[in-house]
Amino acid sequence: MDNERTIILSTADKTILMHLYKTYRTPQSLFQLHKEYAFSPAQLGSFVRKLGEIDIIELQEDSILLTEVGKNWLLANRNIIFFSQIQYSWREVPEELREKKINIDSLYLPKVRKLGKHFLEDLSI
Repeated sequence: MDNERTIILSTADKTILMHLYKTYRTPQSLFQLHKEYAFSPAQLGSFVRKLGEIDIIELQEDSILLTEVGKNWLLANRNIIFFSQIQYSWREVPEELREKKINIDSLYLPKVRKLGKHFLEDLSI
């Protein structure tokens, strides 16, 4: 395993690692992980490729297993992996998408031309 390599873990990666740690030595079905956590096949595939390349996990048919190396790596990096503050990039609205703020208690008037032709017709009042 290359100790110099930096691994960027997504929230999904961290969730799967925690699950594998809790079920250590028991192969976990990729389908069950998909079903339990609603991970997409792309998320699972990325996880398997990224951590399989460095022997953190082992792929066994349609299941994955945390290796001994993986368990030791996980324990050595547990503060960074499990206890670091998660940064959600989607929480920050880009400056170009921000509108002028309105005052509290002021009325909001939507821009009618942005509502679409059938907006009022589609309301079921």
